[in-house]
Amino acid sequence: MSNTSCDPESSLSWDVADYDLARVAVISSIIVASMSPVTVTGNLLVVLAIWRNESLRSSTYFLVGALSLEYFVSGVLFQPSYSIKELAMALRPSLIKTSVFYYLHLTLGGLGIYTTALTTLTTTLMAIERCLYMTRRRWANSSRVFKLFLVMLLLPIPLNVFRTFQILTGSFCLVSQIAIISLVTLCFVVTSLTYLQVYRSIRHHQQQIQASVTSTCTQRGPFINMAKYKKSVFTILLILASFYLSYLPFIVNVFLLLLFGQSSRLIAAYKVSVVLMFTLSAITPILYCWRIRQIREGVRQLLYKLLCRD
Repeated sequence: MSNTSCDPESSLSWDVADYDLARVAVISSIIVASMSPVTVTGNLLVVLAIWRNESLRSSTYFLVGALSLEYFVSGVLFQPSYSIKELAMALRPSLIKTSVFYYLHLTLGGLGIYTTALTTLTTTLMAIERCLYMTRRRWANSSRVFKLFLVMLLLPIPLNVFRTFQILTGSFCLVSQIAIISLVTLCFVVTSLTYLQVYRSIRHHQQQIQASVTSTCTQRGPFINMAKYKKSVFTILLILASFYLSYLPFIVNVFLLLLFGQSSRLIAAYKVSVVLMFTLSAITPILYCWRIRQIREGVRQLLYKLLCRD
């Protein structure tokens, strides 16, 4: 069994005397484990609130529900398994070299990369959908966004297959790591440029649309409620900002590990960046309930039925 892996932590030989690194691992595992129930409950409530409300069957809310479902899977599978792995590595470093740990790490690591890539692509698609809605393109309807999302589900699979093949054959995983970083970076750039275009359009058309509501409705379709639209854009912008703050430290840290090699400090920073990534899945439902009234009311009704039943 080769020690080569695409996980920056996997080939690090822990020293029992490395107390600081072990302490970071234990603390990170406790934080992630405590976030798991919040992540599962919050995102499940958001998914159910969207599914039960027929008025939320638009392409925007479909993507919001899809993102919440991805975070729900993260809370059910990856956060508990990550906590167990970190505790095992800190308290019993010898477990790292066992076959059970190796194949468990291989499986969960692959699923984690798939979910991370899918979350990144979904966030990017949300930004593109808002931009298309702003320009009133007929392409941005629920049916086409749903079909595009189905295609998007297949995109991370080749990367995962290649990563798994490299690990099993003991080859160096630099190509896989560069591909992951490139994918996330490309999504960041596309999303940022998309929102830049959205805000330029808002500034350019806000007064013009208000003055020409009649001609707009007649010639170009339904009038866009700018106040409501700006609120929805700002909501997704908050989601995007939290996404940047959560994922950028991870990407930068992986890049530094590739550039300078593994060290205790970089591995500790890597663990902190993973905790930040998991934090996003816990705080996103709070953002939804704060910024989107329909989801807030739907979650409130669900909680009332669950807690106030006779």
